[in-house]
Amino acid sequence: MGVCPYGPRTFREWWDGEYVPGSDNAEQIVSESTPADMVIIQAKHQNTNVVYVGSTNSPHFELNPGETVQLCIPDLQEIYVQRTAGSAGDGINYVAGLF
Repeated sequence: MGVCPYGPRTFREWWDGEYVPGSDNAEQIVSESTPADMVIIQAKHQNTNVVYVGSTNSPHFELNPGETVQLCIPDLQEIYVQRTAGSAGDGINYVAGLF
């Protein structure tokens, strides 16, 4: 995960999804290797607390409901999400793609 060297561009392939962690631990948003150049992650607007997003099982970005982060990554399998303790139902939406 790093600084995105891409200016405004259009994905040649893209997909979207959502992820709601099933526990208070950091969890991968996909279980299988999914190549990507970039992912845009948004905390769900209806979340009741912050969610944490990052590239390991100790997420780095704190997102309030509705906030967005853009990450350059080689594989969606590297993205982890963690909800605030006791915030069942809080999660993210994402759009990922290849340039």
